[in-house]
Amino acid sequence: MDPDSLLPLNATPPPGAFPPKGTDYYTLPNGAPIQNPQASQRIGRQLRGILPVSDINLIDLISHITHERIPER
Repeated sequence: MDPDSLLPLNATPPPGAFPPKGTDYYTLPNGAPIQNPQASQRIGRQLRGILPVSDINLIDLISHITHERIPER
């Protein structure tokens, strides 16, 4: 069994890990592949669970959104 297949969908492989073969993937700024950029880590099994600060995907996404510049009209 391939060790990469044991990772949950929202888990981030270590930097430099190879992406899964035959699937589409996104990359983080450090080059680590991720399968689903919209997935978030949650504490608890509820859909509205607490989001931890250690969720690298979420922190990276929020940092890009907050630095977007909106031109004045």
